[in-house]
Amino acid sequence: MTMSPNKLTRIALLVVIAASIQYLENIIYLPVTFPGVKFGFANIITLICVYYLDYSSAIAVAVLRALLGSLISGVLFSPQMVMSVAGALASALIMIILRKYSNNYFSPIGISVAGAFVHILAQLFVVAVVIGSFSIYYYLPVAGNLSIATGVLNGYAFIKIRPAVNRIFAL
Repeated sequence: MTMSPNKLTRIALLVVIAASIQYLENIIYLPVTFPGVKFGFANIITLICVYYLDYSSAIAVAVLRALLGSLISGVLFSPQMVMSVAGALASALIMIILRKYSNNYFSPIGISVAGAFVHILAQLFVVAVVIGSFSIYYYLPVAGNLSIATGVLNGYAFIKIRPAVNRIFAL
């Protein structure tokens, strides 16, 4: 399959922006008491992809972002990378499904919340497999509620930047 230089450039830029955001979130300390809690701002880029690119490109950006972010963070081929890729892929897939099949029933905030929640479910599944116990799911009420909050925040941020994104993608 051939891809236009314009589309390839947009995908590459979105991957780099998302991986950079992911890296910054990895190095910025959040004063919370729960391990692994992040805002997930890179998922805003996934939302942009779901709304402005074809779905296969959205999945590619999500997965490549997780891989590049893992490389930059020095955790390539580690359980952390597998968690990142699993979360990014699951999140992108649920966002695509809701966007494509819900007849606009879900707003960008609703789609973002679903993506954030499924992201944490996928990550907890990877941890459960690695440690050989599904007891990690006791963490789900806390992690799930935090993912809902970050999903709302990211969905709202997407709505706020959408006019600028419209102008960029109109070029």
